[in-house]
Amino acid sequence: MNALAQTRTLVSPRWELAGRLAVTAGGICVYLLAMQIPLPGLDHAALATLSGYGPSGAIARLSIGALGLIPLFTALAIAELVRLLGPDSWNAESKRHGFAPDWVLWLALIFAGIQASQIAAAIEQSGGGRFSFVAAPSLQFRLMCVVSMTTVTALYWWLATMITRHGLGAGFWVLFVTLSAINLATSVPPVIEPVRLGVAPMSELAVLFGYTLVSVAFVVYAYVTFIAPDRAGLLLWPSLLAPQAMALLLIPVSVVSMALSVDLLGPLSSVMTPGHWLWTAVVAAFTTLFVLLYNARSGSPLPGPQIALVAAGLIVIVAAPLLLNSRAVAIVMDGATLVGLTVVALKLFENARAVLQRGRAATAERI
Repeated sequence: MNALAQTRTLVSPRWELAGRLAVTAGGICVYLLAMQIPLPGLDHAALATLSGYGPSGAIARLSIGALGLIPLFTALAIAELVRLLGPDSWNAESKRHGFAPDWVLWLALIFAGIQASQIAAAIEQSGGGRFSFVAAPSLQFRLMCVVSMTTVTALYWWLATMITRHGLGAGFWVLFVTLSAINLATSVPPVIEPVRLGVAPMSELAVLFGYTLVSVAFVVYAYVTFIAPDRAGLLLWPSLLAPQAMALLLIPVSVVSMALSVDLLGPLSSVMTPGHWLWTAVVAAFTTLFVLLYNARSGSPLPGPQIALVAAGLIVIVAAPLLLNSRAVAIVMDGATLVGLTVVALKLFENARAVLQRGRAATAERI
């Protein structure tokens, strides 16, 4: 055992960092590769008749990884709500499991199976009765879709676990922001081009980059100044859970509407839309609530002024792009995505630095 431990300490910190980077990059590549493998049973000749067929076509992009991380994110969001609202014993149990409790995976697989069956049924009916985009519409095709997509969801879970254990940063969040980073790189040029051609005013571009710089600066300041590495969720989850809670509010309204045969969603949807002042107020309330819950659940709660600053900053970051979008200002990403990208980048940098420092400390001890 002593020889094995000594051998491990002799590994260069740069090699350890290279290995962790390789695991992280490999996981990302497998994640993206699954999105390029088409679902089995599709009739590509029929798909070719569509005007939007091609690499950018919606139906042509249907792959075994088409669900992405949506099932996992939904299950993890429910787990976070359970942890925040449940007793302290549930919170301790969640921390003991590390990445997430095992029941989260099973819940994600259930969500993936339901969504996959709905997608399969929609594909079979997409031809409008004139033709089918499925080579042989049958129960077998639907089962293949369900099995393929649920298997890929389990694969994404495994990739996230491996990156967390042997890579850099939290695996789920690394995968979660990967597509956001790619979408950011592809969506910025279309925003810049109209301004360059004089079709759009320069003010739109100024607002976009001003919002981005201020938001990133706030997240970096909060993270570096008083958000400990193990409290990164204080910045991540409140901005993500607030819109989810908004959607959950509409569920009881829809149930009452169906029970009374009265359209209650119509009048409510006119005011509870992104950009409306009532929608913004409710999102701000939920964001503040989740920030307070996260702070209360942490081992060392932050003082009042710092928590107020975090809540106010997240509210502005989440609400600003929605309000700006309502005024026809092009924003290439939502606030929660911007927070996620910044926090994950900070965590990756911090973990890489920790690996190098740990290696230097081991070298100094040997000397």
